Amino acid sequence: MRSAVLILALLLAVAGTGLSQQSVNRIVGEGIEALKAGEFVRAQQIFAELVKNAPSAENLGYLAMAEAGAGNLAQAIGHFQRSIRLGNNSASVHYNLGMACLQAGRREEGIRELRTALAWDGKFLPARYPLGIALLEEGRAREALPYLTEATKASPQRVDVWANLLRAQFEVGDHLAALQTTERAMRSVPNDPRLAVALANLCLRHGELPKTRSLLEEANAANPREASVALLLARVSLQIGEPKEALAVLENLPPEAGALGEVMLLKGEARALAGDFALAEVDLAAARDADPQNLRYLIAYAWLQQREGHYKEALTTLKSAQEFTTRTPAIPFRAAVSYFYLGLNAQAAQACEDALRIDPDFSEAYLLLGAVRLQQQDFQGAQSTFQRAASLKPDVALFHILLGVAFYKRGHLQRSARELNRALALDPQAAPAYFYRAQVLAIQGKQRKAIADLETAVALNPHYRKAYAELARLYSAAGQPERAAAALAKESAELRREESEDNRMFNQLQDLPEVIGGLGLDIR
Repeated sequence: MRSAVLILALLLAVAGTGLSQQSVNRIVGEGIEALKAGEFVRAQQIFAELVKNAPSAENLGYLAMAEAGAGNLAQAIGHFQRSIRLGNNSASVHYNLGMACLQAGRREEGIRELRTALAWDGKFLPARYPLGIALLEEGRAREALPYLTEATKASPQRVDVWANLLRAQFEVGDHLAALQTTERAMRSVPNDPRLAVALANLCLRHGELPKTRSLLEEANAANPREASVALLLARVSLQIGEPKEALAVLENLPPEAGALGEVMLLKGEARALAGDFALAEVDLAAARDADPQNLRYLIAYAWLQQREGHYKEALTTLKSAQEFTTRTPAIPFRAAVSYFYLGLNAQAAQACEDALRIDPDFSEAYLLLGAVRLQQQDFQGAQSTFQRAASLKPDVALFHILLGVAFYKRGHLQRSARELNRALALDPQAAPAYFYRAQVLAIQGKQRKAIADLETAVALNPHYRKAYAELARLYSAAGQPERAAAALAKESAELRREESEDNRMFNQLQDLPEVIGGLGLDIR
């Protein structure tokens, strides 16, 4: 009887685990082989069956790894947590749990688990880079920087590592460090167009156009057959204001490269910026005909018409574009440009407001609306509008010039001078900033400094008629009749030139700095 009881006890003991240790080891081995082979579904089946009979912390950890690999993240997270509660409390398990949380979109939990992994083992390298990425994605770039910097030392050949470090540096506002990183990255991974393009896109996004162009030039030289790189280089060259360089890049591209009509669009824009309107019209018409419903092409064609002075025709083109959508701010903005030059200020203001309803952060629409208000003698309204534009793009000199003009018109001379000084700090070649600062200085009785600013303005822009007129007045007041006469002669010559070019628009809008930068604003 006693022996029967002992046998039953042994049978019950085996039933409690269900498996011998040898069987457990064999099944774990099979599961691990499946994991190594990337057969996650099979591994999940193996470990799920094992856990039914032997639910140890270690086996639950294996099951969670298989589930994570198979994409069953919620189950994986639950089993990792259960494994930890049962005592499997190691850096690697917290790392695996953290990665599963990140993949499931549970970023805060993921960050916490990766930090815990590093708390268990500060040298656990696998956790450092994903922790840096998670912090970066969470908008905590400054916290991410040390981890991403370490990653470039550990993996100096990886494109994504350099790109993420560069992104973090830009996001914390350290442009100098970012530009230095591009140099180190290119030295670490030479002749890799993928790296150059990745870094160039980040530089472009953060306004570092010269560096963007140099990176793209390297990428284009390393892989001249890659049309996407050449097209991006052409676009950046246009943004920098170097249409001839854009044309040189586009010259070697077949018309079918890129999106339908894209090569012809860029050629047309480059030729328009270079002043070759006839060929630009041929190119942009070809782009438009290649894809008649492409809004970008229609708006670019309207932009060209405006540069040619065909403002009513541009309105017709924009009306055609509006048939396809009313949700892009570029259409009412371009219409506002036409209305502005046609002297239809009320319509221009309304079109600007339409654009701003679609995109409240459209800084150029605020700029144009402010210009309209200047024309309407609403100086206080112009001031508030220009302030909004400058707050959106504080690094654009033109915005500070126009804000300075608004303050000047209101008689706020010190605030005007401050904005004009800011503009000149951003762009020392901005002739209108010197002109308007000279007006402020003259009113303040600083005639010598005013003359110096006007002389700088005409040196920078020899066709600046209003500056010559003001110089003549100040020279005369300073007892310099010969200089005054020479300045008046220059003013007369410029007036004749404007009239001979039928440039009525510029005659009408002389109160605005070079007609707000030509008011193409080059937004196409």
